[in-house]
Amino acid sequence: MSQEVLVKQTSLLLRLRKLLPAEDTDVIYPCIQDLLENGLDASRFAEAEQKPNRQEVTQYIAAWCRSIGMGEDDCRGWIIDYCTIKLSAISKSTAAAIRHSTKSNLKYIYRSEVPFSCQVDENRFKAACSTTCPCYADMSVRLEAEKNRKMEAQRELAASITPEPEPEPTPKEIRRQAFEKSLKFIRTQLKTDQTARQIVRLLNANGYKTRADKEWTISILNNEISRLRVVDPSKDNP
Repeated sequence: MSQEVLVKQTSLLLRLRKLLPAEDTDVIYPCIQDLLENGLDASRFAEAEQKPNRQEVTQYIAAWCRSIGMGEDDCRGWIIDYCTIKLSAISKSTAAAIRHSTKSNLKYIYRSEVPFSCQVDENRFKAACSTTCPCYADMSVRLEAEKNRKMEAQRELAASITPEPEPEPTPKEIRRQAFEKSLKFIRTQLKTDQTARQIVRLLNANGYKTRADKEWTISILNNEISRLRVVDPSKDNP
């Protein structure tokens, strides 16, 4: 860090402390202190990991300013300098473009009353965090409550989605399925030494039905065996 940048950063921190309500330095949380001193530290992210951009860091800092009671006018000049000094390293924009977008981000945060939310240890900036931070306990409770609300919403959504009932098979489909079972049984019996008369007896005894949903006869069996032979000529006569 050059001497000039160090002087600017020191001056920036001094200006910030003068803007704090009653000079309450406790409101400079560890994550905020880290971002003020180091900006977004790219070395804390994996190579393929998506990093927050300048706009996200700006809105985060602006939301913090608003949460501690700093007015928009007081925040404007300070945060513009912060973004041009500390966040230019993660931006390809010119200083003029950074100043312009910072004003837009600040207006959005204050006019929309965006709340400050840090996600504590899992903050997306991988900034420093501590259980001694004044907002840690309250933020943890809020995050847990939000997590529970989302889980409950997902359960309610899942419960509201009624799966479509399976269509009831038609009488024709029922007969077709029953006949397929009969053919399967016949194929099995053709591999044995059973005669046609014996196969017919077994078919009827076990409730197997013909193509027309009737009881089996030797004549019907032979006709079906002939059809099977057309499909598979390797079948032998019983």
